[in-house]
Amino acid sequence: MRSALRLATLVFAATLVSSPARADTIALTGGVLHCSMSGWMIGGKVDVEGDRGFTFLGSLLGGIVSAPEPLLPGTVTLRGVTNDLRGTATLDGITYTDVGGPDSPTGALIFFAITAMLPAVVDEPVTVFAPFTMDLLLFGVDDPTEPLTFSGTGTGRISLDEHHGFDVRSWLVRDIDLELSSPAPVPEPATVLLLGAGLLGAAGMRRWRQRKV
Repeated sequence: MRSALRLATLVFAATLVSSPARADTIALTGGVLHCSMSGWMIGGKVDVEGDRGFTFLGSLLGGIVSAPEPLLPGTVTLRGVTNDLRGTATLDGITYTDVGGPDSPTGALIFFAITAMLPAVVDEPVTVFAPFTMDLLLFGVDDPTEPLTFSGTGTGRISLDEHHGFDVRSWLVRDIDLELSSPAPVPEPATVLLLGAGLLGAAGMRRWRQRKV
């Protein structure tokens, strides 16, 4: 289990490209991910929820964030991947404890990407808000050979300090907070049919009235 997680982390860290949404993904509908930074290393807390009664409460004990160096003003994408995620997960009414533990058959990995416009560098802390995408992979549940993928979006907060380690003025990321938002509701088929019938009926009534004039 641990070797599989390490392999998955290496693949994500090497590519650092968010996987496209698939039909079999499960929606993340709320919660937060807090990433405290030490250089580009991640630690922090995760508390998220999603469809099928999914919840995950745990800690980020390790991970990396990829970003250009030096981190200059302008548009930038920060991509992060955890390589040590521990916690408790619930799915379909079943609770899995010690997820990510050294002897656990279950494990989890989180990948996120946030694209932000960074302002000019100043000598005081700055906070920037930007949209993000997140994937959470849960291993050892349902099919032991294939992870379940949970995906969501929301608004992230990036806390910045001036970086003093480069010849040019640049930014240093102090921490990242990602807050998931509920996806827009998808109309049920019956609702879509009723709406379509109503629109067709209104159009037909309008044409009928025009002919009578």
